[in-house]
Amino acid sequence: VRTGEKPDWDRLVARTAKQIICAAGSSFSVRRCKNAKCPMRIVREVREVDQKKLDPCKTCAGQVRGR
Repeated sequence: VRTGEKPDWDRLVARTAKQIICAAGSSFSVRRCKNAKCPMRIVREVREVDQKKLDPCKTCAGQVRGR
């Protein structure tokens, strides 16, 4: 995906980690989230991943703990 950004290894690693967390949550049937900071949120653009945090919001974390 071309974003017009200069290559940045740290940003790549952070984005990848957030998307791995999202994929893992999906494998545990955690629903998609509307919270922009939650890793379970669906993004429309690569740069939106930068807004996510590594820790899920309370609602999504509760879905994981409830399993």
